[in-house]
Amino acid sequence: MSHRKLRELILYVLSRQAMDRVKLGNLLYLADLETYHKLGASITGATYVKKPWGAEPRNFGHILGAMRRYRQIEPADNDGAGTDQE
Repeated sequence: MSHRKLRELILYVLSRQAMDRVKLGNLLYLADLETYHKLGASITGATYVKKPWGAEPRNFGHILGAMRRYRQIEPADNDGAGTDQE
């Protein structure tokens, strides 16, 4: 997995629309899946894990937490994005 590509995709998506962790994780999954079907390779190369609320990249909470610490993204209210629930 390319952490750089995943971070860039997160920044791109969030620059278009604010959303919570669940919606973001599912959107990243759909973007990677659609690209994989069209081109034979995903955008990020991430491994996704199944959660009760949908799919998200493995270690998603850690990645979002690091992006917040480095002020790449704003903290969100009540989305659980600072925790890793795997």
